[in-house]
Amino acid sequence: SHSDSKNTIGFEGTLGKNTIVNFFTNGIDVATGVGTVGHHILDFTSYLTNEVSTSGSALSNDHIDIGFATTTGINNDIATAGGVNPTTAVDLTENQVHIITGFIADETDTWDGMTGTDILTAINGGGATGTLYANLGDAVNSASAVSAVSAGASLVGTVQHSILLIENSKNEGEYKVVHLTSDINSIDFASATIVGTVDFGASITDSTNPANSIGNANLAQLII
Repeated sequence: SHSDSKNTIGFEGTLGKNTIVNFFTNGIDVATGVGTVGHHILDFTSYLTNEVSTSGSALSNDHIDIGFATTTGINNDIATAGGVNPTTAVDLTENQVHIITGFIADETDTWDGMTGTDILTAINGGGATGTLYANLGDAVNSASAVSAVSAGASLVGTVQHSILLIENSKNEGEYKVVHLTSDINSIDFASATIVGTVDFGASITDSTNPANSIGNANLAQLII
């Protein structure tokens, strides 16, 4: 797309398989598989519906800003030295998005064959034997171990909503979009639903150049 182009890409309902064209401003470098992320907006508000209330009355309900599950403004996978996945669990809370770039499939646990049940078992399993899906859920080797945390008394209702994007290691830039729910009274996730897949043509995170990744100033952002 043109360097000044700005589009809002909305995600809603069951997505199926989607290809996003012109997400990068200069095409994809064949040698590196990296492109320059454009000035676009990803809109997950149909899933991320959490609100807070300052008074307990519906009149004061306010939608919670959507953000990445990290303090740096970009996803945790590229916020660490060398672009490797962090070795500690990522806490996902209300209206947050996390991107996993470190999924490594094996002969039996594949990206194509991954189900919502597989994901839920893995991220709630704490790395225990029999709960992993390939390396998904292993807090030592990947960023995949995510755990729900309490949003506090100001949350409207008790259900937290979050989004997990899991990249296909055999086709960089293709992601499963997973809608997660959790209850503020539990440290486990209640549900994991794969709503579809989306292919941007190349990874939307650049471990060698984090400034050229979704979530950075003037590049693709989450709608808030």
